[in-house]
Amino acid sequence: MSPADPRKLRVPGGVDVMFAASVLGSTDVGAESPQETLLRLAVNDLAPGMRSQIPVFKEDGKLLTVSDLGWGERGLHLMYDGVHHRQREQRDHDSEVLAALQHGGGRVIRVTAGNLASMAKIEKLRERVVGALE
Repeated sequence: MSPADPRKLRVPGGVDVMFAASVLGSTDVGAESPQETLLRLAVNDLAPGMRSQIPVFKEDGKLLTVSDLGWGERGLHLMYDGVHHRQREQRDHDSEVLAALQHGGGRVIRVTAGNLASMAKIEKLRERVVGALE
């Protein structure tokens, strides 16, 4: 059996190969947290071209940050704000990121745990994203 053999995914009484392949097909190695993964799965069917970890540069060409998700060619960025975004230094950085993206004509939707807390809230978030994509 080779290291890439999908039969290695079988466990006694566990997952079958076809199910494992479908799950693996929905993964994204760029996701940096379970919340980013949930966000991606909540919106990835809304428009083609969504990617994760989109670099955002300062006017001088230096990397400012990396957008969690978005449609770079459409200028729409989704940023998941975890608890550390409450800290003053991070909020200041977030403001700089927002200004840089807006200066270039981009739009940002900031997402928190509350936006992903229920199906009703996820649907509202999806509506916001669809509106921004139009």
